[in-house]
Amino acid sequence: MQMVSARKAGTPAAEKGRHMDLNLSEEEREIREWVRTFVRKEIAPLEPDVLARERRNEQGLRPDELTALQEKAKRSGFFGVHTPEEYGGMGLGAMMSALIEVELGRSFVPFRFGGEADNILYFADEEQRQRYLVPTINGDRRSCFAITEPGAGSDARAIRTSARREGDSWVINGEKTFITRGHEADFCMVRTVTVWAADGPEPIGCSPKSSEVGDSVATPTSRPVSATVWVPAVSTTWSSPEEITPGCGV
Repeated sequence: MQMVSARKAGTPAAEKGRHMDLNLSEEEREIREWVRTFVRKEIAPLEPDVLARERRNEQGLRPDELTALQEKAKRSGFFGVHTPEEYGGMGLGAMMSALIEVELGRSFVPFRFGGEADNILYFADEEQRQRYLVPTINGDRRSCFAITEPGAGSDARAIRTSARREGDSWVINGEKTFITRGHEADFCMVRTVTVWAADGPEPIGCSPKSSEVGDSVATPTSRPVSATVWVPAVSTTWSSPEEITPGCGV
């Protein structure tokens, strides 16, 4: 939220900067109202069917329904809420993102607008952005992020899955679980400990595990996945030891 001066003509200079303008701009109000209307007309009517499926232990919102809703929103220019404009998105800021989430929260239907990608992909090199980022934004590829392990969750320093350089490849060896969207992704970003040398630092790294270089390590359940994977070095970008707080590349 932007801090602005609410001082009007005749207001003492000492009062300058003591107030915050909490009013929404006309554009912000229009976006909020559009999302509110979209939720009421397009999303809320699906609630009975979604609830019935969930009670049968089925997926509430079917993929075809999600795609149809996203395409309908895209036709109205609502695509890539957080995605930079250079990639075809709206590039909205934090406050508008919060307002949108408030409006989407008016329904329990798990809807999300299309045109999004994991933030880490924006820090990849150009070849990787074309291979992973752009297709994900366009909806042609789906990603998942493998962080959690049986003995490590939000504490990334407890991760034990390792990545070791071996010739022209990185050998990823470890166990991951609770991989969100793992059953539908065609590439997976895996958080690992990078073994540089016996007496050197072990920065936390991240690499894409694509179906192009072997079977997916993700599963649709919370069952732990153990694997040893060889990933071509050309498909990874690793943080240098100086960047290990946090050190994460793609």
